[in-house]
Amino acid sequence: MVMATLKQDDTIQIESIETAPFGTNAYIVICRITGDSILIDAPGETERIADRLRESNPKYILITH
Repeated sequence: MVMATLKQDDTIQIESIETAPFGTNAYIVICRITGDSILIDAPGETERIADRLRESNPKYILITH
């Protein structure tokens, strides 16, 4: 799993997570003020994604396709 921070400032953090076996992407958007987060397009490797979400307060999961 490859994870990269796409944007980070005082209010928001956006991370991209590339997962195996097809290199599909998931995104985690975190409000840096409240700690609330949104998971967008969760492909495989659910345990690793869940581990990352434990550092925030997940509110929604959005599936776009």
